[in-house]
Amino acid sequence: MTIGQRIYQIRTEHGLSQEEFSAKLDTTRQTVSRWELDQTYPELAKIVLISKIFCVTTDSIIKDGISTFDSNIEFFTCGVYRSAHSEIVETEKFAMVYYCTPDKNILGTKLYSGYENRKHLVAICERNQQRHITEYAYSLPKVQTIISNSDTLASQLGETYDNSKKESMRRLEQFLVDHTGKPLPGVKDSGIPTCLALSPTYCHYNKCIYQKLSTHFTHYTFSLALKIPICRCFIIYPFFPKRK
Repeated sequence: MTIGQRIYQIRTEHGLSQEEFSAKLDTTRQTVSRWELDQTYPELAKIVLISKIFCVTTDSIIKDGISTFDSNIEFFTCGVYRSAHSEIVETEKFAMVYYCTPDKNILGTKLYSGYENRKHLVAICERNQQRHITEYAYSLPKVQTIISNSDTLASQLGETYDNSKKESMRRLEQFLVDHTGKPLPGVKDSGIPTCLALSPTYCHYNKCIYQKLSTHFTHYTFSLALKIPICRCFIIYPFFPKRK
């Protein structure tokens, strides 16, 4: 596989036309066409940008794009997964796991941080419905401090994210997350349709305590207040009115 073929593969896997792909990379359709035909090669900055926008490693672009390399690379996919008592939403930089016991007495959320399949638990919150108790534990990596009201939950911090769990779950959707740091365009400049189309691809992350992500259909939030321990972990599903 050539570099051009690898770029073509990434573009078509995400259902983008050359015009749509070039717009995300701030280049022209003609340039993308020349890349895919191996007439020219993208500069390093564009390869890094492709890596960030489409959640692939630069190695997977370069190594898979050079046919002399014989390497098997697993491509990470951002997605939402669901089972009877659990729902997972993950990007290459974090994962949120929402779960409950079969009797729905314990409702919990875990936040994992890291890269691709190498993530570790940084925050956890559980609500006991019968006892009306909310327990939590989270770590502040910069000051190496753990804040918790439960020794049991605190002991779980640092556990490795079990990537195999989602294999037995139903995948609800795939999506892209833009980690380039570019701000969202304003409604005044780009219009409401463009802003609504772009907003699901952006996520907000702060100190492993506040995480918010909007996919194509659903909004996920994990929030733990620092000064006053208030836990807000919830999922907002789309509302579809009943047909008459």
